[in-house]
Amino acid sequence: MKKNLDIDLRTYFGKQVSVHQLRSATQGLTIRHAERTYYQTPADEAILQEFDGRSGYLYSIELTLTKTMDIPIRTEQPDLHILYLMEGAGPIQLIDAHNHIICRLATERSCYLYLPAGDYIIRVSSGWSNIFGFYFDGGIFRDGNDKEFHFLEQVLTYYRSRSPQAIASVDFWVGPLTKVAIMHFCRNLKRGILSNEDFISRNIYRLIDISKKKVAMPNGNDYPMYYIHAVREHLVHELKEGNGIPSLEHIAADIQRSVRHINRLHKELFQITLREYTTTKIAELAVPMLQSGMSVTAVSNHFNYSDSSAFARIIKSKTGKIPSQWAEEKK
Repeated sequence: MKKNLDIDLRTYFGKQVSVHQLRSATQGLTIRHAERTYYQTPADEAILQEFDGRSGYLYSIELTLTKTMDIPIRTEQPDLHILYLMEGAGPIQLIDAHNHIICRLATERSCYLYLPAGDYIIRVSSGWSNIFGFYFDGGIFRDGNDKEFHFLEQVLTYYRSRSPQAIASVDFWVGPLTKVAIMHFCRNLKRGILSNEDFISRNIYRLIDISKKKVAMPNGNDYPMYYIHAVREHLVHELKEGNGIPSLEHIAADIQRSVRHINRLHKELFQITLREYTTTKIAELAVPMLQSGMSVTAVSNHFNYSDSSAFARIIKSKTGKIPSQWAEEKK
């Protein structure tokens, strides 16, 4: 979509520098194929990543600051935004041109925003912060599909009327499922491929759907059951999407837990290993696909099995039948 958000780091930092000149800033969130710019003063550093797709504009701002900083931003037209403080030593604030605070986010919190065209600042606390956000076509909320998003009622009213006043939704927790979804989204972006726009749309929808669940949740305490459910939900989502078995190492890194910790908790809570759970879900998903008329090869490829015999062994071990037998039992 047309870029209409300008994030001005130049006013504070001056000219860009090369990545090799940075002393301490590390790319906490990688947006694949993003345009990256790097900034540095004698005391502070910043990394800006921007990806402009037809279905949404994504950005990440990573800052290492010795004092509070105001980042000027400008929007060229009214849009819906989601702003995430993925991590931060202190809170951030979004402030309009009249010095009115639109929202205040603590670390691991997020909110929806309606921003009319105009000038704003993001006030960032000293220390290390990673801000992620995107804006998207608000037209996706139509035909009554916004009824489940009651917390967005006022934001959508302002957007649809093109109000001259900015507004923020209630804020919600950026938990492990949100982080895994964002990392996966950003890590797998492509350029110059038509299917990428469908990928962007589906992942924006997914993040919006996750936010609906988070609004009613408490703050981000480390609840073992929730963390494991987040991992399981992400695994099933990826299997349904045909992306194969996600890397547990990636998931663990995204939610800042060790693979050993995740495996131990899963075994304690469900009395089976995460690997056993994954193969069980593959069998559950594969059987109806085989019965629907898909070939054994197509279903095996859907789960990224290059060796169809390995796929057959899993189906046999979980169901008692080989894939071709299930394929013969068409619905």
